Amino acid sequence: TSTTTACTIPSAGFTFSTTPQNGHAPVVLSVVDTTTSPACAITSWFWEWGDGSTSMAKDPTPHTYVVPGKYFVTLRVANAAGTNTTGAVEVWVK
Repeated sequence: TSTTTACTIPSAGFTFSTTPQNGHAPVVLSVVDTTTSPACAITSWFWEWGDGSTSMAKDPTPHTYVVPGKYFVTLRVANAAGTNTTGAVEVWVK
């Protein structure tokens, strides 16, 4: 007998780093997708950088902020069971 795990809504997540650490523009944000979806494959990624631009790549190229301000970065992922969105991460640019 085999057991199959039902496809469940993914758990969106990512880690990030910014350069330079002091936050003075231009600030480059690098992200790594840490989404988990144990029973079925992720079918889409949607990054919102908080400045009006987006990416649909699993592992997008680093994003550069040149205008001082506070930006909220989110990741929305989807699989066969549905979608999940991360809480917003704040990026401050001086």
